[in-house]
Amino acid sequence: MLYKRLQTLPMKWKIATFSFLLLAHVIPIMYVLTLLLPESQQAIQNYPNHQEVHFQQAKSELSVEPPATSETPNYHVQLKTVSRTNIPAAKRQDMTLLYQDGLLVGATHQQKENVDTIVQQLEVNSKYNHLYQAVSFHHGYTGTHNTQEVSSDYLYVSVTKYGGLQSFHEPITLLQQNWKEAIDRGLEQMDAEWSQALEEFSLNPYSYYLFPLTQLASHTSHDWLPGVSSEKLLQLTQSISSAVYTNIVAPANLNNKDPLYLSSIPLILIDKKDLEIQIMYRTDDGHYHLLKEKES
Repeated sequence: MLYKRLQTLPMKWKIATFSFLLLAHVIPIMYVLTLLLPESQQAIQNYPNHQEVHFQQAKSELSVEPPATSETPNYHVQLKTVSRTNIPAAKRQDMTLLYQDGLLVGATHQQKENVDTIVQQLEVNSKYNHLYQAVSFHHGYTGTHNTQEVSSDYLYVSVTKYGGLQSFHEPITLLQQNWKEAIDRGLEQMDAEWSQALEEFSLNPYSYYLFPLTQLASHTSHDWLPGVSSEKLLQLTQSISSAVYTNIVAPANLNNKDPLYLSSIPLILIDKKDLEIQIMYRTDDGHYHLLKEKES
C-alpha cells in the first residue's frame, strides 16, 4: 500500500495522511494534459524575485461559527486570508482554495493595483464532521519583479449529541482524538485507488518528491530541497501556483457545480532528477488528470 510505504519515509517526504485518499472506487478515464500557464493579464504572473518588496504578513486562518439557533443545526466554517507587503505593489494578487475532506468546496481570487494589503474571505456551511484545509498564494508585483508567499491552515470540526460543536487542529480530549481518527480512516480507505492511479500513469512514487498542494507552504523554504537554489524554489512555486490558477481556479464554476467543484486536492510531483513538475488530481466526474510541464 502506498500510504503504508510512505509512512517509513522521513516526514518531509510523506504524502499527507488525509489529503489524497479521496478517489473513486473504480479507476476512470485518465487524461494527460500539458501543464497550462496563464497568458492573460488577469492570471498569476511570474517575474524574478525582488528583494526590496517582501511580505510582512501572509496567513490563512480557519474558524467556526456555531449555529444561530437550535432549529438551524448548520455551522459556518469561515476562512480569512490576509497578506501585506512592506510597500504598495503595482499589482497584488491573492488566490485561495478551500477543501472539505480533501474536495474543493470554495475558491477565490483577487487582483488589485497599487496596494499593499489584500483580505479574502470564504464561508461554507455544514452540519456533519469534516476536515477543512486551505491553501493560499500571495503575490506582489513591482512591474518587473515580484515577491511570493504561500500560507495554509486546517481544522477538524466535529458535531456530537453529547460533545456539541468542537473544532481543533490537534485533538486534546479523547473525544476529539476519536473523531480525528474516524475522519482520517474515512480518507485512508481510498489509498489503494490512489496507488492504482499512479500505476495507470506509469509513475513510480519513489522517483518524485510527493506532497499535497495543501502542504506547499512547508515546501517553499530552502532547507526542504538541499542543493537547490532559492531562485529555483521560487520558480517551482510560481509554476505550481500558475498551473493551479489556470487549470483549476479560473475555469471552476462553483455555483454550477461543474467537475472542478469537489475535485481532489492536487498531488504535486517533482521529479528528483530534473525537477520537472507534474500535477495529478481527480475531478468529480470521475476523471483523473495529469498536468505536465511543456517540454522546452
